[in-house]
Amino acid sequence: MTRWLLALLSRLPGPLLCSASAFLGDLWFYLVRVRREVALHNVSASDVDPGERGRRRLVRRCCRSLALNVLELPRLVALDDERFFGQVEVIGAEHLRAAADAGRGVVVASAHLGNWELLGSVSRRLGFDTAMMTRPLSSRSSHRWVNGQRTRSGTRVLEEGPDQLGSMLSALRQGQVLGITVDQRPRGRALRSPFLGRSALHSRTAACIALRARAPLVVVTIHRTRGLEHRVHIAPPIWPARGERPISAQVDDMTRA
Repeated sequence: MTRWLLALLSRLPGPLLCSASAFLGDLWFYLVRVRREVALHNVSASDVDPGERGRRRLVRRCCRSLALNVLELPRLVALDDERFFGQVEVIGAEHLRAAADAGRGVVVASAHLGNWELLGSVSRRLGFDTAMMTRPLSSRSSHRWVNGQRTRSGTRVLEEGPDQLGSMLSALRQGQVLGITVDQRPRGRALRSPFLGRSALHSRTAACIALRARAPLVVVTIHRTRGLEHRVHIAPPIWPARGERPISAQVDDMTRA
């Protein structure tokens, strides 16, 4: 039922799709109290706290944006390259190509910002074999649906598990672009450093994998500019350091960078 509804809504004209996502996002904001309160608390704990009314407005907009991410995904993934890049502007593609030319694969570090699910499609459409490390969603049906969209975009899905290290290193040995989101709570050893005015734990996974494979690490972000249009920023590569410093110190340096 959910998959059928999402497929139906994704076919709506752009303005109606945005209106439907605003409605669904507001439902999420008002009905899912636990998530709302966590988000409000996190904004209040940062050094950009806009005050009570501003916090609620910001979190409500986040809920609307997340709803639009889901509804627009099947629509954008299905576009041909010309129409896709008419809606998704890419800045810095030359940095990803320079990293790939090193011949060791590329570790792409990103976060759950904008419509991050489009990044696999962007990489694939730029001509790179692409793999993505994912953490299973709590809802099996939602997980299957999202993975279906990732596969449609040409992205190879790697799931967290006992063999994840081998899978990631294998992808890099094959010269693939390996996407890792680094903003979820780390499950292993983490680096503690300042973020938005407070001390926070940062995942070291992307840096660990890059150094293990001697592969460059590239930070890629995406944000919505308006409506169904997006802008992707690809930063210059962070190259693995060469020297006699302990590997753990090198991992921490790359994570901070």
